[in-house]
Amino acid sequence: MYSEKKHVTIANLNKTLKEKELASISNSSLQRVLPTIGFKYKKHGNRRFLVEQSSIALLRTKFLRSYNDYVNTSSHQIVFMDETWIFSKGSPKKSWQDE
Repeated sequence: MYSEKKHVTIANLNKTLKEKELASISNSSLQRVLPTIGFKYKKHGNRRFLVEQSSIALLRTKFLRSYNDYVNTSSHQIVFMDETWIFSKGSPKKSWQDE
C-alpha cells in the first residue's frame, strides 16, 4: 500500500486483503493479529509519504492548466511565495508499519 501512496488503516488493509482473497476476517480481528506478526501502529518517522487525495490532484491539475495558459499568453513575470503545509496538515501522522 505504501507503493500506491495509500494511508494504511485497518479498514483499508482489510478491504485489500478481501479483494485479493487473502483473508476474510473482521477489522477487530485484523487489529489483534497485526501486532503478533510484527506490525505496529506508530508515528511516521523518516518514512513519510504524500497520500495522494483525488481532490488535491484535481486542484493541482486545474492550477497547472491555468498556469500554463497564463504563461503562454502573458508577458508578466510570475513570482511564487512558498507556504508548505503538506506534512503539517495534509497527511496522517500514524499508520501500520512493519519493523
